[in-house]
Amino acid sequence: NISDVFAATNETPTVLIPAGEYTEQLYIPRSVVLLGAKHGINPNIPQFENPDTEWEINPERNQPDQETVLKNTVINVEPEGDKVVVIADGFTLGEKSGVADKSKKENSYTTVSIENCISDNAGGGSYYSKETGADAVMNTIFTVGNQDQTNSHKTTRIINFRMEKHLTMMAFTGYYEHITFDGCYFGNNGNFLFSNEVAAPKGLNFDFEMF
Repeated sequence: NISDVFAATNETPTVLIPAGEYTEQLYIPRSVVLLGAKHGINPNIPQFENPDTEWEINPERNQPDQETVLKNTVINVEPEGDKVVVIADGFTLGEKSGVADKSKKENSYTTVSIENCISDNAGGGSYYSKETGADAVMNTIFTVGNQDQTNSHKTTRIINFRMEKHLTMMAFTGYYEHITFDGCYFGNNGNFLFSNEVAAPKGLNFDFEMF
């Protein structure tokens, strides 16, 4: 159980999650490093010099039985402290999985970094929010922030990400302050990557970078 390992320490833990399929809701109140079996291995073979060329999948990440797969699992970031950093590296996000950072905690800074991950029809999951005491449903893979937030600072980094297709209407939605894409492949997607809130963000000092 991933949550039990995380709860067993008051430190900033690094949790190594072996290959296999996991189904559980992950409530993240403080900083943590979550490492899948393929952490540090880029799922893409980048073609930066040929921008119109499809990126092939890295053969080392094309072995489903060796992946750490999250299904029906939302990584729900609800910080208890003022500064929280969450890193998830080396996962396959399956159906009804995603990442949510919807906390309204004032004067807080949260950074969520998704690295070397694959989307396999991710999105559309649900999670229980301890902050609101209610269930929330995601229509996307990633969602961040709330419309009425003014002093809750959200940074999201998507690094070496691969999404060939997804079942949800949008991949990203929310009120980001800063979002970075670096080495990402979004192929064969007929749906929208962003919602209007990202296209016209309401976060403070919004910054968007794509590499």
